[in-house]
Amino acid sequence: MPIMGLGTFLQPPSKIRDYVQMALEIGYRHIDTSFVYMNEEAIGKALERAIECRIVSREQLFISSKLPPVGNRAIDVKDYVEASLERLKLDYLDLYLIHMPFGFEPNRSGFGRVATDERGNHVLDMDTDIVAIWQALEEQVERGCIRSIGVSNFNERQVQCLLDVSEIPISTNQIELHAYLQQKKLVDFCFKKCVPITAYASLGSPLSKTYFENCFGYSHKSFPEVLCDPVIRRIAKRHRKCQAQILLRFWSQQCVPVIPGAVSCAQLIENFNHVDFNLSAKEMRMISKLDIGEGARIFNGLYYTGAECHPEYPFPVSWDDLNKPDLQKKSVGSPNKCEPNKKSLQKNICGDRE
Repeated sequence: MPIMGLGTFLQPPSKIRDYVQMALEIGYRHIDTSFVYMNEEAIGKALERAIECRIVSREQLFISSKLPPVGNRAIDVKDYVEASLERLKLDYLDLYLIHMPFGFEPNRSGFGRVATDERGNHVLDMDTDIVAIWQALEEQVERGCIRSIGVSNFNERQVQCLLDVSEIPISTNQIELHAYLQQKKLVDFCFKKCVPITAYASLGSPLSKTYFENCFGYSHKSFPEVLCDPVIRRIAKRHRKCQAQILLRFWSQQCVPVIPGAVSCAQLIENFNHVDFNLSAKEMRMISKLDIGEGARIFNGLYYTGAECHPEYPFPVSWDDLNKPDLQKKSVGSPNKCEPNKKSLQKNICGDRE
């Protein structure tokens, strides 16, 4: 996998074709997408055009996509893999990931649609079996549809669960990593288990705040604006680089591939050219000390109402999360459906708070 990839989350289909073509001309070869981004078809047209124009050959490309939570059943894996291949106009995917360890019930009225309750909330599939999903993905590797398989947003227990049964190595665990959320324990665990890490949201995903508010009515209490951090600004000034390049170099210097997005050609170039300098050991320690922990997690899944109640919800849950007003006023199905799990989480994760 190239150390530098192109993130396509929140890139609208109307602009993705030019976006991808610009990136390929700059030198990007790893394009990261997902079924849920709803832009695979537009990316496929961009790739087809780039290959026809001899900007790049298929062999030079590294294309990754992901199984959506609504497809998190072994019986559905083949259909979603084939759908992504058709949309991307490819014969094989270089990498295919399980996007989230928890799943949603499908709405049988349309492929890829999620079932919703009377309040419009996603309905969780509480029977998600990550081992069965992994084994179904291994079958797709044997069929030649996928070159390598991995996971995204998996915690230590879930990674170990797959390591115990997998016949094909886990190619990567793609997780949220930025200066304020460094997940050092999980990163160390994966490295010790020979599971490579890929970092997403390394720039703090600044477009996500508006996206969550508009699409889910969800507002992050303390959205991490890592690009504005004064430590990052000082280091950037010292190297005559932009803040984004410092944030990306922090991870790539640790041999962690990054897949940032961009909103302009200039940003695409800046992101791509972040490897022509090195941060000093002191600067690496300075950035390491910026780690806040779980409070800085952007993609916590809580914008899916009741997600924290799912048996495969992968993130630590705090007392504050469990008692957020926006979580209490909504529920999945019956208002009491999550109560046993919430009480267990409060006791086991948060401790007895008396």
